Amino acid sequence: MRNCMATLGLWMAFLALCWMPSPTLADQHHPSGIQGQAVVSPNLTISGTGGFLSGGTPIQTHVTVLTAKGRFVTSFVTDADGTFTALLKPGNYLIVPDSPPNSYLFPVWTPVQVQKKEFTTVTIGYFDQPL
Repeated sequence: MRNCMATLGLWMAFLALCWMPSPTLADQHHPSGIQGQAVVSPNLTISGTGGFLSGGTPIQTHVTVLTAKGRFVTSFVTDADGTFTALLKPGNYLIVPDSPPNSYLFPVWTPVQVQKKEFTTVTIGYFDQPL
């Protein structure tokens, strides 16, 4: 009986080790990237390299990330409420929402600078010009 209990104890310890969550990439390193929300907004500020939206209605969309020189880096789809998180190396990027859902909306190319070990919060999306 004692031998059976010891064996059972060893198996339980083994299974506990197997079921322990392994560290994720985020636990092993300090990632950087962007996070935020895609919106349709009538509020647009133009800067030298792109535009910046503020406020607006959340929208799900497909997004392309380019280097500051226009080279493709990655793409992703935002959540249904427009929120997103994307891992990116430190550097300068252009965040480009793909074709708008209708011809009255204009995609806004938004520049962003990603710092080492930080997530930059950004609002991206489409400009809805007020009539």
